[in-house]
Amino acid sequence: MNEGISKNRWVSAFFWLLIVVLFLFPALYALNYYLTPKVVGYWPLAVACRPAIEKQFDKTVWSEAEPGDKIRFPMANNLLKAGALNGSSTDEVKTMLGRALYEQRFDGGLRWRYLLDSQRDFPAGSWLYPKLFKNSGDWSLVVIFMNDRVVDVELRAN
Repeated sequence: MNEGISKNRWVSAFFWLLIVVLFLFPALYALNYYLTPKVVGYWPLAVACRPAIEKQFDKTVWSEAEPGDKIRFPMANNLLKAGALNGSSTDEVKTMLGRALYEQRFDGGLRWRYLLDSQRDFPAGSWLYPKLFKNSGDWSLVVIFMNDRVVDVELRAN
């Protein structure tokens, strides 16, 4: 009799495991796939899922590169990881990166945007979000200054 009860427990446990694997996990995955971009936002999620390709920053190579040369994006990743721009002045950033493509003033601050490369060349992607990202825009390096000092540096998908 004990053997029959033990066998029933295994069958019951297997049945519930099958239910979880076949129904609950896919349902949670679908919920994550559709809700996360809406809660977090599409662009922040794309930036979080960007390629982690890095290339050592070289001022000369950066200044000679054009957006789309597939050089600036890996260098920008390297700058972010190293924190190389943190606390720098506007003059130091201009010496290092050159003139920004866009400059925008806001409440006591300044935002500079440098165009990097196409998202088609460096597509955002994740196994958690297959085919979610359109990767049809460009990557930009955005440097934010307050009181002539860098307070934030981020990559953005446009």
